[in-house]
Amino acid sequence: MARKSRSLTRLMLDAATGIARLQRRALKLATTTATQTAAAHAKTLKTATSKSTAAKAGTGAVPASPRKRRVGGPVAGATKAGSAALTQGALSASPLQRSVRRGVPAVASAATGSWVAGAFSTPPMQGELIGRLDYFVYLPSSRPAAGLPLIVMLHGCSQSASDLAAGTRMNRLAEREGFAVLYPQQSRGAQSHRCWRWFQPEAGVGAAEADAIANLADSVTQQYRLDPERRYVAGMSAGAGMAALVALRHAHRFAAVAMHSGAVIGAASSTSAGLSTMRRGTLRDPLTLLAGVLGANTRRGRLQDDAALPALILQGMRDPVVAPRNAEQLTKQFLHVNGMDNETPLTTELAVATPDAYRRLDYRRGSKTVVRVCEIAQLDHAWAGGDPAHRFHAKRGPDASALLWRFFRSHRREGATAERSGGLP
Repeated sequence: MARKSRSLTRLMLDAATGIARLQRRALKLATTTATQTAAAHAKTLKTATSKSTAAKAGTGAVPASPRKRRVGGPVAGATKAGSAALTQGALSASPLQRSVRRGVPAVASAATGSWVAGAFSTPPMQGELIGRLDYFVYLPSSRPAAGLPLIVMLHGCSQSASDLAAGTRMNRLAEREGFAVLYPQQSRGAQSHRCWRWFQPEAGVGAAEADAIANLADSVTQQYRLDPERRYVAGMSAGAGMAALVALRHAHRFAAVAMHSGAVIGAASSTSAGLSTMRRGTLRDPLTLLAGVLGANTRRGRLQDDAALPALILQGMRDPVVAPRNAEQLTKQFLHVNGMDNETPLTTELAVATPDAYRRLDYRRGSKTVVRVCEIAQLDHAWAGGDPAHRFHAKRGPDASALLWRFFRSHRREGATAERSGGLP
């Protein structure tokens, strides 16, 4: 009997040793892959920019040369304390598994700040052995990082973080206006087309991705000492669906949300249902769908203590992928969340009789625009006013990046000590 017990103990020890060996190998593979991914995206951005520059030859636009930065060196404009927080020792003790500073590829002629690649440790999600979320951060060189606002930008299906940065020209705007940009990136391992899984909002899938993005935003805010009261989330297409999910689950962490070409939330629970929702919206009451996606900070379909979650909704009226009906239903959902079901919008027609024409609907509480909808007349499934050299971005329409920033900068998170006065014009 004693001999059998010793044999069983030895088998258990051998099994434990084998599992530990496998975990070490998996961690090494994940780290190697992350480094290769960051290098590949830097190369992709450089190539895309070269093609875009060649296509625009003769226009007089000359892109600035990328600024080279030593890996591990200080971030442009950062304080000594902020730079110290980025040392290798600080990173090893934080959820930021890897943070590599690079010169910013010339995604826009004025984007001369720092492009930081990283991998964020998360609990393993469905189908994962080790949980992680790749990301990139843009820090402008025009001012110190400490105290800057942060915009979290979520790409669409078949896109990468680099594609979104280049196509929206958001880094150029960040350089000029003075804010940081965080670009989380979905992995092909989680979803083969790099779609954020807004269409599977249950725990362990879409909800877990939303929670990971919110936690990543917290860590980046702390790491660079950004302003936690001016933190925003936005996305395009599948990224819009995930932005809505992130904001609804974590309204206490974000001051506002923007959704460009996004589907109504809560109507889908599978890939096929997600495609159906995109094509036609939902046949159910959009308000009854909120219960399945709202976070713990909500009650009866609204935010606790009547807090606000400002929302900007942009929709191309010629979109063949996401039907404009989705924008109407998203509007109903965010009006309801903000306790504004019966509000009548202030309607303004802008850039009339031009390719950039759009109708703006503002739902106000007092002098403050809480929900804004922009219906862009001649836009299909693309980021308005973007760089058409990149997929899913169109020159047609108003500059969506500028519209986002204009809306965001007028809002601080509810409860901030220094709320901006007035509202959007």
